[in-house]
Amino acid sequence: MPLDEIRNVAAEVYKTGEFIGDAPPIRVRLIALGRDLNSDLEASHPGAAQVTWEQALTFIGNRFYEFRTHKRDVNQWDEPGKLLHSLTDTHTSHGEFDLDQFLTSATAHMGIREE
Repeated sequence: MPLDEIRNVAAEVYKTGEFIGDAPPIRVRLIALGRDLNSDLEASHPGAAQVTWEQALTFIGNRFYEFRTHKRDVNQWDEPGKLLHSLTDTHTSHGEFDLDQFLTSATAHMGIREE
């Protein structure tokens, strides 16, 4: 993609939160990750995807639990990844994953404050 076109794509993403192109088919979105959804961001950048920490950590915890036999070798992962993997094991008892306890521990370790 030519540099001028990249600048145009970036300008559109900064303006609306999203760029959709036809040739080649491409979609670029701003992704905002936070404790809560932000109505001001929704209004100013309607194309942006908003994801809460709860949504992201729920996905991660469930993924680690569901694929635990495939996700055993984590030595090459960074410390936050290893921590989340460890918390998944910590909050699994008798073959049952306790998502609520995982979320409580993960948000505390990551410094995500409640309201």
